[in-house]
Amino acid sequence: MLCIYPVPFHSHQAVFQVMTEALAAEGHELVVLTPLPHEKPIPNVTEIDVHDISYKLWEDGYGEYQKTHEFTADPVTFWEEAVTPIMHGIVDAQMSSPGMQALIKDQNQHFDVILVEPVVPLSIMIAARFDAPVILVSSFFGGDDSFLTIGAPIHPIYFPEFNMQRIGNMTFWERVKQIYTTLRMRWMERSFKDKENAMIRKHFGKDAPTITELMKRVEMLFLNVHPIWDNNRPVPPSVVYMGALHLREPKPIPKDLQSYLDASSNGVVYMSLGSKIRFSDLPAGTMQVFLNVFASLPYDVLIKWNGGELKNKPANVRLEKWLPQNDMLHHPKIKVFLMQGGLQSTDEAIAANVPLIGFPVFGDQFYNAQMFMKLDIGRQLDIQTINEQDLRQAILDVAENERYRRNIASLSLVLQEQRAGGLQRAVRGAARVAARAARPLRSPLADASLAQIFMLDVLVAVAAAAAVATVGTAVLALLLYRAVRRTVGTQPKLKSK
Repeated sequence: MLCIYPVPFHSHQAVFQVMTEALAAEGHELVVLTPLPHEKPIPNVTEIDVHDISYKLWEDGYGEYQKTHEFTADPVTFWEEAVTPIMHGIVDAQMSSPGMQALIKDQNQHFDVILVEPVVPLSIMIAARFDAPVILVSSFFGGDDSFLTIGAPIHPIYFPEFNMQRIGNMTFWERVKQIYTTLRMRWMERSFKDKENAMIRKHFGKDAPTITELMKRVEMLFLNVHPIWDNNRPVPPSVVYMGALHLREPKPIPKDLQSYLDASSNGVVYMSLGSKIRFSDLPAGTMQVFLNVFASLPYDVLIKWNGGELKNKPANVRLEKWLPQNDMLHHPKIKVFLMQGGLQSTDEAIAANVPLIGFPVFGDQFYNAQMFMKLDIGRQLDIQTINEQDLRQAILDVAENERYRRNIASLSLVLQEQRAGGLQRAVRGAARVAARAARPLRSPLADASLAQIFMLDVLVAVAAAAAVATVGTAVLALLLYRAVRRTVGTQPKLKSK
């Protein structure tokens, strides 16, 4: 098996590492391109380490993007000007790396199946070199492009894409905006096709298949989410919801942290904005809002902090550069988790029954924070317009109102049941594809165009026929009316005495 996992995010690679270990344990031999290789060698696994170049290109590219863009850009702009061009450069560099070049030039090498990360569609370009069926393996959601490829239904309102900023209970104009944004996303994806095809030809020759042709080799889609978190989308059997593969059983936390949590009299508010957004990077005014509110709370506050010295730090606030988040969330003194809306942190909080307040910034964070409110397990606030009154009220509400904790405990049980066996379903699916036995799972929608799926050709034909019939009827009625007028107008008038 050949695995291409190009995204240099720990949250993505943590999922793929679990998948790699499970496949290797079943006796499969794997070659894995990864920016985050295992610390220790894994039997049956050969890893191509592209850590340094991948992380450098991302940090440089995203740093330049941040200089000219607000914290929360609209999703199309974010993908068009940041994610897609940066990841194209990363994939290009990864394919040119010594390890990948040696693999590509080895004429004796072959694979039974190729696993690629669909959030970067260009990662499928390796299938131009090795003729094998493909599995899309996502560390979180599936995009509309992945669902269309596999033949699963898409809908901008009922099954919104993961990068949409609004889900459920939308007004008419919000639905119009959602459809408009979805169409922009599809157009943006189409606009990159020529660049993607040019890069495929650069690495594999002028006669290499196009990315559209390569996508026809996709036979299964693995998603690291629960069906509930995907709005219970109806999907064909070629789609496997694996659940939260990254979740681990909680381990004992360091003694000093244990003592700190145990000693808290009223409980602890925990805040972390993930690995890509740092609390210390917030604008000074926004940070002061948080600090003023924290100082007024009856709780202790624990913050993941990567900056220097924090001036005027409230007495009830503790700063830590690193925290064992998954383990710590299971401590009973954690009252509420303030976070950016990342999916994996969300999974950890749900597993620990800790209610949430989301401050989404980009990507799927808005979708996840909207789900907090839809499932009534937390709140969402705008980090750009936050004020002290709203922030304090939200923290007190989520920390003290037992309904949030009850709801998240119920949800946790349901998701735990869904998660059971998810990894093994994916492992069996990969073996099925490798054995060329997964084609019967293919949905007929996978071979249909978007126009055929939504029956646009039929609707246009019916509308055209109706228009012709309407115009024809109107013309006929007009001609008949004129004929009657002429007939009546030529009749002789009777003289009366």
